[in-house]
Amino acid sequence: MRAIFTRNVLALLVILASAGLHAQPTWTETTDAGELLGSAQEIFNLGDTLTTITGSVGYNGDRDLYRVFVKDFTQFSANTHGSGADTWLFLFDEDGYPVAFNDDDPVTANGWSALPAGHALYASRPPGVYHIAVACPNSKAHGALGLLFWCNYPSTAVEAPVHTTLPGGTAAPLSSWASTNHHNGPYVLNLTGCAPTPLRVTNRNDSGAGSLRAAVAAASATAPGQMIWFWSGMGAFYGTPNLVTIDLGSTIAINKPL
Repeated sequence: MRAIFTRNVLALLVILASAGLHAQPTWTETTDAGELLGSAQEIFNLGDTLTTITGSVGYNGDRDLYRVFVKDFTQFSANTHGSGADTWLFLFDEDGYPVAFNDDDPVTANGWSALPAGHALYASRPPGVYHIAVACPNSKAHGALGLLFWCNYPSTAVEAPVHTTLPGGTAAPLSSWASTNHHNGPYVLNLTGCAPTPLRVTNRNDSGAGSLRAAVAAASATAPGQMIWFWSGMGAFYGTPNLVTIDLGSTIAINKPL
């Protein structure tokens, strides 16, 4: 059995939802969010909107990385207004490549950070899975071989990455952090244009982690509003850029409205 899906821009989004969905769009950091892609905190069961994440950065160079879904970059914004800690704010794409960074809000310049709506660095980006990091001051994000993504000058700028590739032109996703500062305290991450973490299909396997079957099973077991996202890294199949084929050993049952 072969399931064939067309993809819009980067990947196909399937929304398992019900009418009249109203969930609290606030997430509180559970345990300590990780700082790299493999340990980024995922956000589930909040419905189709995410407006606030609350957490805290620890004393010894803490960074909290969250995996979210940006629904509309013309509406996207992120800031730490109201936080009890000095923060730095970073945006990476689904695969950990750097997009934008801010130290001090360009408007308030008071230690809080902001990625304002409509900024040219991301306003035209397609919807999809992205990563947002809230970090203590002087946190340096690096790719492989110590590649420094941002230089933080001036501090009120919303910065494009100064380096994105290694010698030879190989793209470098986030791989490590460094910090020379020791600040701690609670933060509030305010978001617009975002939704919780979708369930991701990352391979064409019939079953197992990252498969469509596993994603549908997980969505069926959660509250309405869960999304299933087909990772853009699955690539083009059979020479068609927007076509994904998955060979299935048996039927996949979906028990919620599409």
